[in-house]
Amino acid sequence: MPDLVLMRHGKSDWGVSTVNDRNRPLAARGIKAAQTMGRALTAVHRAPELIMTSPAIRANTTAEIAAEAGGWTCPIWVIDDFYGGGVGDAIAALRKAPDVERIVAIGHQPTWSSLTNSIIGGGDVAFPTAAVVSLGVPDWQRLGPKTGQLRWMLAPRLFTDYDLSV
Repeated sequence: MPDLVLMRHGKSDWGVSTVNDRNRPLAARGIKAAQTMGRALTAVHRAPELIMTSPAIRANTTAEIAAEAGGWTCPIWVIDDFYGGGVGDAIAALRKAPDVERIVAIGHQPTWSSLTNSIIGGGDVAFPTAAVVSLGVPDWQRLGPKTGQLRWMLAPRLFTDYDLSV
C-alpha cells in the first residue's frame, strides 16, 4: 500500500508586506521546522521517492529545505493545482503520480485537512505548519474519497529535544 505523506508548508513570514500571498517567504521558524521534518522523515525511514509541491514560495522552499536536510535525492514536481485548488484538484494531481511507494506532497490549509478527511472518510484533522500526516492509499490511480487510512501524524514541535542528524 503506497504511502502519501501530506506536509503543510512551514510557518510563513507575515512581516513581509510587499509581496502577494503566493510569494510569501518562510519565517525563520518555518525554515527550522522544514529542516526538522526532513530529518525526522529520514530518521524514521520515510524519505520520499517523489516530492510534489505547491508553487507558492513558502511551500516550494519547504520542499527544498526538507529535501536537503533529509538527504533526499528525489525529484521535486511543482503542482499548480496545489495552490488555490481544492480537494478534487489535489486528488486529480496525485492520481497522475508515477508508480512510487512514497510521495511527500506539500501544500496549504485548509485543503490539506480537508484532503486528509476525504481520503480517510471523515474526521477533523488539525494541521499545524510543517506537520506531516501519513496516509496509506490503494494506489495513485485509485486515490479518492474513503480510499485510504490514517497511519500517523507528526508535528515539528515533537522533535525539539532530539538530535535528528542524518
